[in-house]
Amino acid sequence: MVNKKGWLRVVEASIAVIIVLSFIIIFSLQKTTEKEKNYTEELRVFLEEVAFNNSLREKIADYNTTKSEDDPQNNATLNMVRSFLGAKINKRLFAYEIKICLPNDHCALSPYPVGIKGDIYAVERVISDSPGNLNFSPKKIKVYLWQI
Repeated sequence: MVNKKGWLRVVEASIAVIIVLSFIIIFSLQKTTEKEKNYTEELRVFLEEVAFNNSLREKIADYNTTKSEDDPQNNATLNMVRSFLGAKINKRLFAYEIKICLPNDHCALSPYPVGIKGDIYAVERVISDSPGNLNFSPKKIKVYLWQI
């Protein structure tokens, strides 16, 4: 009778160890399968800051959509916006592209970036000049962000 109680305790302890180990394994696997973070909310905040910056807003409103991005005035505007957003975006982990177009245009990302990890996040905002300006011509700024 004494030997049977000893075996029951060994079996009971073994089952307890198996249960504890299975919980540890299950919880460790769940932590490693994290979902990818969605960066659209952060991009919206950055574009909100662009909209509140008077000099950037005026430059974007003066952007000439009939000319190419290589035009000196358009290129200067894009570089100004890039430097403003570049200070906010972690450049070591992310690459980004900025497009400015008319509100009804698509502002397509061309060419498609090579060597990305994960998704491409895109956020757009319509920006216009100050209300006192007689040449009201709103523009849409669109930011694409991807992990490198």
